[in-house]
Amino acid sequence: ITYDGDDVAVIRGAEIAGAQSASIHDTVEVEGQMEMQESLPVNLQKGVRFSFERGGKHVMAMNLDEGLEPGGTAEVTLTFLGGDKVSFPATILAAGDAR
Repeated sequence: ITYDGDDVAVIRGAEIAGAQSASIHDTVEVEGQMEMQESLPVNLQKGVRFSFERGGKHVMAMNLDEGLEPGGTAEVTLTFLGGDKVSFPATILAAGDAR
């Protein structure tokens, strides 16, 4: 995601097409524990990219439709404080895939 606004952007939630629910997580360095984020402040300068990635901040999907399988893609929609949304395709990884 490239942020072009002047204020701090706050991601309020995530949805994944074909998933019953989704949440934003951050992998904590200590003992590989994950922490769910209710909202995620994205404090960026104009034009700076923000990425979800393995072993860091990521979107976790729960209760997937049968058609969604590792290696495929799913549409992710992030909702920001204030109502703005952004959607993008993401590669589906199985739980426990190499980080």
